[in-house]
Amino acid sequence: MNFEQQIEDCGYCCVTLTARDFQAERQRQKFTIVLLCTHGEALVELNMERLRARSGSRLCYTHVMELRQIEVSPDFEALALVMNEQFSMESVVGVETELLQSLFSTPVRHIDDPKRWQLLLNLFESLRIYGSMDVGKFRHEIPRSIFRSIVIILGEAESGSAATHPQKGGYSMADNYFRNFINLINDHVQREHEVAFYAQHLCITPKYLNEICKLKSGHKAKEIISAILVNYIKRDLMYSGKSMKELASEFGFADQSSLGKFFRKLTGQSPLTFKRNQQ
Repeated sequence: MNFEQQIEDCGYCCVTLTARDFQAERQRQKFTIVLLCTHGEALVELNMERLRARSGSRLCYTHVMELRQIEVSPDFEALALVMNEQFSMESVVGVETELLQSLFSTPVRHIDDPKRWQLLLNLFESLRIYGSMDVGKFRHEIPRSIFRSIVIILGEAESGSAATHPQKGGYSMADNYFRNFINLINDHVQREHEVAFYAQHLCITPKYLNEICKLKSGHKAKEIISAILVNYIKRDLMYSGKSMKELASEFGFADQSSLGKFFRKLTGQSPLTFKRNQQ
């Protein structure tokens, strides 16, 4: 399976897998995999953990660096969504952390509801078709929305998980801090980019805020701030018609060169190249 080129271009790749597609492979970067097994079964090893997927089950696994086939039935077939970390993180910002933890703490689970299963198949097919189209400025927004819907539907299917049945006593203090942190980012990220600002408003230390973010999302606080900030910049680049100098001022950068360096670090391309590609 070679997903690297499409993932580099779009952030994700949605493909149909059969028994002959599997091979031992180590990727150069971390991926998130969501797989719907439609026929047969497969025993695979992901990062040294053995998992078995059968027809009617889903497999969700994050930070995949190595995939190895152990046993795959000849009739095996599955729809696989493979994403880089930036795509998956930006797609699920704001989704309840309990739901995400449930999906990835139990990598394989059978989907009992046929209507929900069919809905998931339709969403995967939509992603596959959209990925094959020559699309313009919404090439990132629509796939992220579809993946977010997939995550929510999968979470609803976890009937026995904390995502749908919170523990007695409600959310923990860490949950509340994380939720308030995300709200603060959306309110202030256009001017405030540093972890210390948000930690101060939450009345906790930056170190503790980082620990909470790692626990709830797998990412550092600064990574979350930067991911949300770059999305705001992308939207303004596409729709506002403002110059780079105006955007740098509005988003709290010293100059347009600083904005350009930040944007390139997060996306791998300059703001002007991004805008040109979208158009």
